[in-house]
Amino acid sequence: MIIRYDFGEKLDLSLFKKQATRQIGMMRRSTYNIFVKDYKIVADISTPDDSTNHQVSLTLFEIKRDTDGEIKTAYTIYPYQDTRFKELRDITNIFPLDQHEAHFESNNVAKTVDELSSIIKIIHKINSLKAFL
Repeated sequence: MIIRYDFGEKLDLSLFKKQATRQIGMMRRSTYNIFVKDYKIVADISTPDDSTNHQVSLTLFEIKRDTDGEIKTAYTIYPYQDTRFKELRDITNIFPLDQHEAHFESNNVAKTVDELSSIIKIIHKINSLKAFL
C-alpha cells in the first residue's frame, strides 16, 4: 500500500505517528511518500512473515514545484556527499558512503515510527533553514 503525507510550514507529526504505528503493525509491506515542502522522503517498509522485525529502506529527493504547487522535477539526494547533510549524524549514520538509499532494521513498530519521525524533523529543519540562505 502506498501512503502519502504532505507536511506544510508547520510540522505536526501526531497524526502521522498515530496512523503509521497502526499501519506498519497491520501491513506486511507499505510505502510512505512523505513530502516536506521542497523534499520528498520515500520509506519502503516490509515485515517478513512470522516476524515482528521491520526492514526499512529510505530515499531522499529534492523536489521543484511549479506555481500551482505541482512537482516538476525530483533530484535524488546522496546525503553523505551533500553539504546540507554532511554534519547530521542521524542522517549520515544510516546512509552508506556514496549511496542514495539507506537501510535499517527495527524490532518494533514504535522504533520504526520514531526513526521516521526523526528523519522528517531533520528534513523539515533543513527546509526551514533555506529561508536564511
